[in-house]
Amino acid sequence: MATAAGIVGAIAASAAVPSSSGGQLNQGNKAPARGVGAQSSSFGGKALRGQEASSGKKRVGARSKSTGLQVRAATETSVVEGFPATLARIFGGGGKDDGDTVEVLGKLVLAKKNALDLVDIGAVFWDNTVDMFGRKVFICLVSNEIDPKTNEPKKTAYSGVLNWWDNDGDLVADEFTYSVNFKVPKDFGQPGAILVQNKHVNEFYMKTLTIKYPEPENKEIDFLCNSWVYPEKKYDGKDRIFFSNKTYLPRDTPAGLKKLRELEFQELRGDGTGTRQKWDRVYDYDVYNDLGNVEKDITTKRPILGAGEFKYPRRCRTGRPMCKGENLGDYETSTTSALDVYYVPRDEAFERAKSSTFLASALKGFVHSVMPNIKKKYDTTKNEFDSMSDIFDLYDYGVSLKGHIVDNGSVKPEENGLVLLDSIFSANGDSKDLLVYPIPDVVAMTKWGWKNDLEFGRQFLAGLNPMVIKAVQEYPPKSTLDPKKFPGATALTNEHIECFLEGQTVEEVIEGKRLFTVDYRDLFLPYLDMFHAGVEGLAMYAPRVILYRTKEGHLKPVAIELSLPPKAEGEECRNRVFTPPPPGINETFQLWELAKIHVNSVDFGYHELVSHWLSTHAIMEPFIISTNRNISKLHPIYTLLSPLYKNTMYINSSARQSLIAAKGIIESNFVTGQYSTQISAVVYEALWRFDRCALPNDLLARGMADPGHKSEPGEVKLVLEDYPYAQDGLELWEIISSWVATFVNHVYNSDNEVKSDSEIQTWWNEIVNVGHADKKGESWWPKLNSRASLIEIISTISWITGPHHAAVNFGQYGYAGFMPNRPPFVRRHIPEKGTKEYGELIGSPEKFMLSMMSSQSTTVTIMTTIELLSTHSVDEEYLGKRLNESWTSDPVIKKAYEEFSGRLQTLKQRITERNNDPKLPNRRGPANVPYTLLYPESESGVTGQGVPYSISI
Repeated sequence: MATAAGIVGAIAASAAVPSSSGGQLNQGNKAPARGVGAQSSSFGGKALRGQEASSGKKRVGARSKSTGLQVRAATETSVVEGFPATLARIFGGGGKDDGDTVEVLGKLVLAKKNALDLVDIGAVFWDNTVDMFGRKVFICLVSNEIDPKTNEPKKTAYSGVLNWWDNDGDLVADEFTYSVNFKVPKDFGQPGAILVQNKHVNEFYMKTLTIKYPEPENKEIDFLCNSWVYPEKKYDGKDRIFFSNKTYLPRDTPAGLKKLRELEFQELRGDGTGTRQKWDRVYDYDVYNDLGNVEKDITTKRPILGAGEFKYPRRCRTGRPMCKGENLGDYETSTTSALDVYYVPRDEAFERAKSSTFLASALKGFVHSVMPNIKKKYDTTKNEFDSMSDIFDLYDYGVSLKGHIVDNGSVKPEENGLVLLDSIFSANGDSKDLLVYPIPDVVAMTKWGWKNDLEFGRQFLAGLNPMVIKAVQEYPPKSTLDPKKFPGATALTNEHIECFLEGQTVEEVIEGKRLFTVDYRDLFLPYLDMFHAGVEGLAMYAPRVILYRTKEGHLKPVAIELSLPPKAEGEECRNRVFTPPPPGINETFQLWELAKIHVNSVDFGYHELVSHWLSTHAIMEPFIISTNRNISKLHPIYTLLSPLYKNTMYINSSARQSLIAAKGIIESNFVTGQYSTQISAVVYEALWRFDRCALPNDLLARGMADPGHKSEPGEVKLVLEDYPYAQDGLELWEIISSWVATFVNHVYNSDNEVKSDSEIQTWWNEIVNVGHADKKGESWWPKLNSRASLIEIISTISWITGPHHAAVNFGQYGYAGFMPNRPPFVRRHIPEKGTKEYGELIGSPEKFMLSMMSSQSTTVTIMTTIELLSTHSVDEEYLGKRLNESWTSDPVIKKAYEEFSGRLQTLKQRITERNNDPKLPNRRGPANVPYTLLYPESESGVTGQGVPYSISI
């Protein structure tokens, strides 16, 4: 067994300063110079390459092992006497001037692995130990200038981070602050980058380095790193490169930074081979071939999405090995543990604040934790709600899982797929045996408002899925399906709806743009037979709804058509029409209520698969990949795009394992079952267009707005003014696009500058032709040939990641947390008159309705999941707010951003005023839920408001 002395000796013997540091060797038994990591000869150290052991002087022109660049030694030695770590000293008035060089003082902010990894408290001990023996974190400055003698970048000697082991703080602190100081020649020029070497045992999260530079006037220069820095051996000895917050177009890149700009691209692009490791930073593309663990369970085999029959956006390549077995070679293997997360580039993982929220309350929704226990619990019962009171009891008393959770001490989580439930629930303030749910907004103020017809209509304008409703152009509606396969396009007639049109004809309300529809018939009808054969217990229709805007401004449903495919060849589709009942007609009322439930169930499934997953998460991943592969962090446009991508790839990776995975949460609980991702692929191929992701274009395409109104937000006018999602959204669109326009027009002086920007052009070309390769030939893709086109593209991206995602995500629990309002699954068709089931309905309407909707296990699983998805993290960045004020050094951009933030504050006031305006009945509706989903700010938690920049959960 190794002794403590032996371990310390081994650490010391391997200690080294960077080969290009010029670090001075200590002689005899002298302690290493503080902050330098100098090597003592008493530990058997040898003279380092590029040094003279006797003098400590560095040979000029030595090749840097880390970058492969010929560099000029900026100083004879890297030995810098330590400075006190207090901030007052760091920013106290500049460094010392010794004639040829000046001492530049730096403040480094980072988070240690032990603070970020709750299971690795020992990391601090090892890093402190090796740091004391010289294996430090080393940093050097790189100038914007080239050394005319070598034609290579100038850089300082490497300086060690001071007093790593002697920093105030505790093991769970988020941040530690250190000093690191540099000797810089007076002819060095402006620093534009830093190189970092981590010679510790563990990684750390490097947030910022700020230096106080003497020229001019002790100016502060910020390096916003926000990156994990692993030990140098993980990077094959290469330095990590970080740039300052001063940005440049490619053509304007200072000579000293050009090679670093290209070297960073090489690291981020990779070579397209190999299995990616958790410390990798490589962004590359792949198809969706990993949604099931097909080697272990062939029933999880699903069609590959992308580059084949099913067109789809690309996801991040992980490089995991392909499966072995007949007809399995195109599928990627799963991870070895149910708790592992599929690879994403390391900096895409959640930061600690996000992870804490995720662990404390969010993991209860994942498929490998609570869901198996919920199903185990309800397998021993009837798995039915006996009354509506049973559903309301979920909020008053919660769900007991006692007896269904394996004790953490008796089994390894990897063996049964469980997470540490004890930690999760106790961290959230709950008993580990109890799931407790907040009362959803839709039943918080009025218990039965959700059943009102006007609330049913309002939710298509202000609920979970307000981007499907469209104006009726012709009535009765026509079908786009092959009439030979699906004869009988509709059973709707004028007589069904004319009595509800307040004395107008059908033609008049269409002309007056007062008739609307939510129509899923043609999308789902061809697949219903497949669904019913493959999804156990399913009883689904392909629905369409006809809605009328009343003179009071309400959106009232006037007809629902529910369709099934023909029973046999040559027969017509089975179309049933339901209309609102006259007062006092109980039988018609019950049928109408059941028809609304079927509509809401399909709408909820479409919402999760298309409006939410496909239209935000999936389509945006190629944009994130291409941005990191092709737009340098030195590029001003990168600073505009980067907040739009925070946490998205990590949540997408998790979704592939739990939410959209084979036998995952969506497949197991929604009407589309095992065909869920296929349906999203069908919609992607048939309907998705990037140009229509912009809100004004989307509204025009759906007939919900008229064009040519220059004075209106988005230059369109709503045909239905009281449309909360669109009304708030158009103002947000205007604010966002104005901010983007100011930014782009400041960066580029002409359209030719956009066309000649190599990084921007490569970025867009790769998005279209690689990231969305299955749609690369479409004519609707914008041509990136002007400032206006770039403004439109970035505004659209900003809309998708911000307001669009917020509108479909953060209200999920508020509306669908009460299952009867948005049931994810339906188990019974509506009975025909004269049948036994019809008598059952009339005899006990509530019991029949509950037997038709989702079971207890499905209800609790979905409630748990959408509570997670509706939760704002404590580190969320909302529109108009940035966590680090030094995100740009450009004063013009800073001023424009202040104006952007100010306009958002004004919008907050207008949204509040609208929600209190009685002339706008759709702002609250019978359920009395104010529309706040596009309210720009929020606190953390489940709030039903707040628009982050990114698809963050």
